[in-house]
Amino acid sequence: MSQWWPYIQNLPKRFTVPIFYTSEEIQALQYLPLTHQVHKRIQFLNEFVAEVKPAIVGQAPQPGQPFNNYQILPHALAWAATAASSRAFQVHREGGGSSLLPLVDMCNHSFTPTGRLLQHSSESQSLPVLEVVAEKDLEKGENVVLNYGPLSNDILLLDYGFVMPKNPNDRVELRYDDQLLHMACLVAKVNIDSFKDPTTSQLALLTRLNLHGPSSSQMVTLGGTELVEGRLLAAVRVMHAQDPMELLDVDLEALQTWNQSPPLGVLNERKTIRTLIGLGMLALASFPTEIEEDQSELVKGDISENHRLAIQFRMLKKRLLLDTIKGLKARDPT
Repeated sequence: MSQWWPYIQNLPKRFTVPIFYTSEEIQALQYLPLTHQVHKRIQFLNEFVAEVKPAIVGQAPQPGQPFNNYQILPHALAWAATAASSRAFQVHREGGGSSLLPLVDMCNHSFTPTGRLLQHSSESQSLPVLEVVAEKDLEKGENVVLNYGPLSNDILLLDYGFVMPKNPNDRVELRYDDQLLHMACLVAKVNIDSFKDPTTSQLALLTRLNLHGPSSSQMVTLGGTELVEGRLLAAVRVMHAQDPMELLDVDLEALQTWNQSPPLGVLNERKTIRTLIGLGMLALASFPTEIEEDQSELVKGDISENHRLAIQFRMLKKRLLLDTIKGLKARDPT
């Protein structure tokens, strides 16, 4: 029997990460960027089993062979992968990689941690030494919690099976798309002439922002203390520029931040903010239910834990959008 058996035996028998959700529970997330990632992970596990298992089942055990000739079902492999990914810590050592740390992995996550993980070398051991150190004096029975890192609720749910209210790292992902911006202008009642036929200088700046061109990265975000990802803020400002001359030698860094003085003038700033508000409203309207409906569904006693988590996840995304819209309205120079 492996020396790790007592540890493995005490791992959770089930996890609340979305790869174990039913189709209905996945649909309840109501957020395409996350459901896309869930399906990708499920597909990977199924393909891994389909490709690897036939090559090892029925063969004599080989050195380093996984599963030791036992038949492994996809659900069991998913459990093992989740047990590792939800508990692994990055360890700085030769070859890199992550490690499972018994006892340390009992520490829950918090953005206001009471402890931290330290690593140092030891002359008597080849492997690094890790220890959890309290960040403050702890009361008897008080939990030691660690900060897992600046993770969004998408990653927290995907990898760990929980979400955090008021997560400072959470965002709503959108695809930078001309048609979507046209609709945002219509919702915000902003003139869209500048969006119909971009000038050469506008397209050049969008290319520099990596939002235009064959290898561009068009995923942008709303939310957080900055309210809007800098690239998106700059792009909307650029597209609302009335005079191509004002884009000559423009400071691209300044366009991506909120300054006391609008970089392209007050009128441009007003249009930009209203367009971004319209974008937030469209993102909010893309959810099939409203927060009040979600709250009513949560009070039901006949929904699964996974379904409850899915509802909490989507509610936090909607509240994030509402906070973003409120923050943008406060910045409107009118």
